[in-house]
Amino acid sequence: MSEPAEITCRHRWSDIDHRTISKALRRNYDPSDWLVFGVFASGTLAAMLAGGLIFGGQSYLAAAIGFGIGLFATSWFLRLRQKKMIAAVSSAPHRQDATETVLSPSGVKITDLNYSAELQWAGIVAISEAPGVILIQTSPIEYLPVPHGALPEGLAPAKALSLLRGWHQDAQSA
Repeated sequence: MSEPAEITCRHRWSDIDHRTISKALRRNYDPSDWLVFGVFASGTLAAMLAGGLIFGGQSYLAAAIGFGIGLFATSWFLRLRQKKMIAAVSSAPHRQDATETVLSPSGVKITDLNYSAELQWAGIVAISEAPGVILIQTSPIEYLPVPHGALPEGLAPAKALSLLRGWHQDAQSA
């Protein structure tokens, strides 16, 4: 198959696993769960030692329980806020209908019933991949998805990824 002059894809935003993709892209900016656990465990130990030194060892258990309750409440609150944010982003009107994405050597055009945008390759940060989807990154953590299943028949995801990276590279070096 010769290289296409453009690639047209149609997909629904609701078919994309945004949570997994966002988590992977945020990995460079968010601390790992083990790091967070280590910091909180160190804080608990420090609180227990301080309580033991100040109150003669009688408040180890109280300090640990208090810190544990605070940790649980903070974790629960942050997860709740994250779920609300994802729900709000997902409910945007332009994410409710099918989206058409046209990729060409000149850039990316995205259209749906409520929205239309064109981006030049020079303004794209990176072309990357997550399981089942090519990501056109508009920032290190924001992206436009191109699901493998939305690619035209006969265009393998690896070939599409290579084409997009080539178009992106050509624009960066121009």
